[in-house]
Amino acid sequence: MGSYLRCVNLGASCRGHKNLTEKTLVGYMNSGNEAWQQLTGWHIPLYQPAGHKKEPQLHRFVADIMDQRRAWKQPKQKREPYTFAMFEALAKHLGAAHSFDRLVHLSIEFAVFDWSRLGIHTGSRLSEYGQSKPRRGEPIARIPFDSDAGEWAGLPLAFLRSDFTLYDEQLVRRSHPECIADLKLAAFVHIRFRYDKSVNNFTVRKFQRQSGSILCPVKAVLSILERADLLGIPTNEPLGAFRPQDAAAREYSFLNGTHVKDVMQQAVRWAYPDPNHYMRLHEHLVMSHSNRVTAAVALFNAGVPIPVIAHRLRWSVDSVTFYLRDCFRAIGPLTQKAVQGAYLN
Repeated sequence: MGSYLRCVNLGASCRGHKNLTEKTLVGYMNSGNEAWQQLTGWHIPLYQPAGHKKEPQLHRFVADIMDQRRAWKQPKQKREPYTFAMFEALAKHLGAAHSFDRLVHLSIEFAVFDWSRLGIHTGSRLSEYGQSKPRRGEPIARIPFDSDAGEWAGLPLAFLRSDFTLYDEQLVRRSHPECIADLKLAAFVHIRFRYDKSVNNFTVRKFQRQSGSILCPVKAVLSILERADLLGIPTNEPLGAFRPQDAAAREYSFLNGTHVKDVMQQAVRWAYPDPNHYMRLHEHLVMSHSNRVTAAVALFNAGVPIPVIAHRLRWSVDSVTFYLRDCFRAIGPLTQKAVQGAYLN
């Protein structure tokens, strides 16, 4: 037992494993213990009897090691939010490029711009619009083929065309082609979230047009739908796609976390030319997850209670609390106004 504990302690302090959490170490320890028992037939009592507790507790010597690991680990740096200045700089760059080349609308930069400005309203994870963890050898992540999935089994996890419903000012449903042909026709968009990491699958959230705002969710959705049509994306494939610079006429690629990170970090550099600006010094913390931070903080600083934020963004209250931080000045009042004003229920 003593030699085994020394191995556990060594693993917890090893430089090569300094980023392992205590939960990961416990998992490795349990797996190692099972292998040890199978090989030698010796049982190592790593857990104390459950007694009046619901679950057995780690032996106090092992628990001490894990407690030290938990107490002394360095916390991960929190993601920085997207700021209005970033969106403004990105919109300015894309607008100038689009005036010379209409195909810029199909570019990775424009695709990331659309999904990121929509994401600050929806609080979406990357997996809802991009490809986070597809199976090896497959381009997109799909709903598992099991009985619980029913008719949705095998479909993409990320948004499809059918997840977006458009309405005009009189709340009359309009088709996607109608609204793309007349960009002023759609006044509202209802977004269906087929997949969620909670019990909130198939919830619908409603948003209204924000006239004059580059962060308008309706404009973002129309741009996304138009790009999908121009790229020739089938109705059963995700909309989060773009045309690579070296692609043939009808080829496209799906967005992933690296694409979002690279474009939004470039937006930081355009928005803040001074290399000593706070956002430039922390641009490595601008990631795809940053739109979740932006959504939560914008609503919170607009006076929306945390339970209501959790409902709007389809999160738990604990998740909202985790994402909140004191960065309202960086986000900017125009972002807060857009996020607060676009949401309907």
